[in-house]
Amino acid sequence: AAAAAAAGSTEPDLLFPEFVPAAAWNDHSMGAETGVPFYFLCDKLPEDSALRQRLKQDRLTAVLDCQMRERTTTGTWKCLFCSEQFTKDRSELFQHMLHNHNFNMGLPDNLVHVRDYLALLHTKISELRCLYCEKMFRDRVTLRDHLRKKKHCKINPKNKEYDRFYIVNYQEPGRSWTEIQEEDKESEYLPREDQDAAWSEWNETPDMATVCLFCPDKLAHPAAAFEHMKETHRFDFWGAVDERKLDFYSRVKLVNFVRLQVSKGVCPSCEMKVGTAGLQEHMQVNKHFNVNFAAESWQRVENLFPTVAEDALLFSLEREAEVLQQEEEEERDRHQQQRAKDHKAEAAAAAAA
Repeated sequence: AAAAAAAGSTEPDLLFPEFVPAAAWNDHSMGAETGVPFYFLCDKLPEDSALRQRLKQDRLTAVLDCQMRERTTTGTWKCLFCSEQFTKDRSELFQHMLHNHNFNMGLPDNLVHVRDYLALLHTKISELRCLYCEKMFRDRVTLRDHLRKKKHCKINPKNKEYDRFYIVNYQEPGRSWTEIQEEDKESEYLPREDQDAAWSEWNETPDMATVCLFCPDKLAHPAAAFEHMKETHRFDFWGAVDERKLDFYSRVKLVNFVRLQVSKGVCPSCEMKVGTAGLQEHMQVNKHFNVNFAAESWQRVENLFPTVAEDALLFSLEREAEVLQQEEEEERDRHQQQRAKDHKAEAAAAAAA
């Protein structure tokens, strides 16, 4: 009827082909002995296509209007991970979560229905649920460790539950943003920098460039950094881990300790204050590209705090076998807790009977 009105006619027969289903599909509930006519809609018809385009444009306009209201409306924005609150622009909240918690929701200008989005994420976190893999955990400490170790402090771009909060999903109804992105990747004429800018908020591959612990050399990823330290500085990080049976937290302390000492111009081996200008020469001459593991300085609790923000090396301190073992232990813990709950419920039911 809407399409007919748009074309200046009130008769659907003049616009759409009539379709009468077979007798098996007759609407006998209405007492009709013959087939009930239906009208077949198809976007190949000019009138139907025009209607679809108008509805699409109306929807996009409404979403953009909503986004504009959100950008100009003041209020309190609370961080998902700490008690920080922001009363100015919502972009302050996004910047805070990105830089303080390494959590990227995307560019503010690409988001809509932001308060609903934050409420949904807050609910998931309150349920102790990982935002990326959707696994549930027994307490906040375990969830926090999972997010850090697995690098899951991000949104899963394949979760369609989040699609309605991103403007790109309103541009072409019926097609997901992943399909549009795949076409852009296959396009040879689109400049690479334009692709990166368009999809930066959904970038699933973080920058893993890693600076050596002892020198300014920057490697492509943590594995290359470990190999560089072994070949260039004769410091076998994983050899030291195995020899001294260092657990995960000891590895974190070791990395942060060396980072801190080098940044202050202090030799991490003899702990002599050399100064940043002469430190490299001192370590080279004295073969001090190492750590005095007998000293207590590297084992202090304060070394658990990162020296370098978003240090890629800190996200690569577990071997795959260790991660699998931890997941198995967590799964066993969940099963034990569930069995304990079931046993308690059965005991209560038996007592009530």
